Amino acid sequence: ILEVSFLLCLSCSVSLSAFSLSEQVSKCRHSVSCPPVFACIKYSSSPLFQHFCLQSGANLASVHSLDEYKFMQDLVLARTGEYTRTWIGGSDAIQNNVWMWSDGSRFDFQGWGWGEPNNHQGRESCVEINYGGTRWNDWACEDQFPFVCVKKLNC
Repeated sequence: ILEVSFLLCLSCSVSLSAFSLSEQVSKCRHSVSCPPVFACIKYSSSPLFQHFCLQSGANLASVHSLDEYKFMQDLVLARTGEYTRTWIGGSDAIQNNVWMWSDGSRFDFQGWGWGEPNNHQGRESCVEINYGGTRWNDWACEDQFPFVCVKKLNC
């Protein structure tokens, strides 16, 4: 069984830009059940959300099976009420069409939508899930979406 803690940071209309990163991390609360689920009111673009995850002792989520992907989708659905477009840790920013996970694990599972990834206008280097409701898409990293961080636990 996968023992991870999911940190799902949700987009909202409240701007946290006036808060330092450590203050933003401290606004997260987790449940007592294992694995804990963190809920935050944070949204960001690619370099900032990876930094937020690292400051939380986590990484952007990597996906290695259909079961993991469905679990992540269910988590997003439970937190947002829909299959919201959400960042995960895949990127081809180093070399176009060579996809890597930000946690360094193998990119051994893919859930691309039809015609994806397409690097539209040469500026799509990050992976979002729930594109069209269920699939992956490459998208411009500077756009703001909720994101999922993952932290391994010793439960």
